[in-house]
Amino acid sequence: MDLFLAGSLGFAPGLLWLWFLRRKDDLEPEPKRLLLAVFALGCGSAGLALWLRPWLEPWIPTTPQCLGYAVDAFAVTAGVEELLKLAAFFAIAFWHREIDEPIDGIIYGSAAGLGFASVENALYLSLTDDVSVVAARAFTATLAHAACSGMLGFAVAMTRLHPERRQRHLVLGSLLLAVALHGSYDFFLLGDAPHAWVALLGALPLMAVLLALQLRWARARSPEYHPETP
Repeated sequence: MDLFLAGSLGFAPGLLWLWFLRRKDDLEPEPKRLLLAVFALGCGSAGLALWLRPWLEPWIPTTPQCLGYAVDAFAVTAGVEELLKLAAFFAIAFWHREIDEPIDGIIYGSAAGLGFASVENALYLSLTDDVSVVAARAFTATLAHAACSGMLGFAVAMTRLHPERRQRHLVLGSLLLAVALHGSYDFFLLGDAPHAWVALLGALPLMAVLLALQLRWARARSPEYHPETP
């Protein structure tokens, strides 16, 4: 498939999700330029993950098979990817003046995850020439990346906005939760076909629900951070 077409189709779901999430910030929508910058950093983190993987794969045990799946899913894939996505938006999410309410952290964190997922989508499409793969990933892996890094963004924003509450362990706890959910999703997909339903009907909905709950909570409290807004 043509590289431009693969990139356009592969990036479309991520950009649509980004547009949808930005609309959730009713009182003070985030600047498009800054959001796209974080999205681009997420794309870069995907490239770094691809570069690192060959160096990490020799550490994956081959026997027993279940242990190999677990190390691959939780450490080599979920652990590395969530750390890279966190690094992609941490500087902006922790220091930029635009981060002035909890929902901002969710949106910027999700933007990094969507950038990461978009690169993956484009690569899968270029390798398979199957547009249905990207259509399926729009509501599975793409959403999972957005949910996990969105949770991390929420934790970073809360830590920055409320340092007096001693929430220094919130980011670490959220990172461990994101790795556990992401790793569980990948672990069951790596196994036999019947186990894939555990990922699609268990881990994925849980990630989506947690993100939705955080969005709802943060959105309801936006007026507290912008009391002058009608």
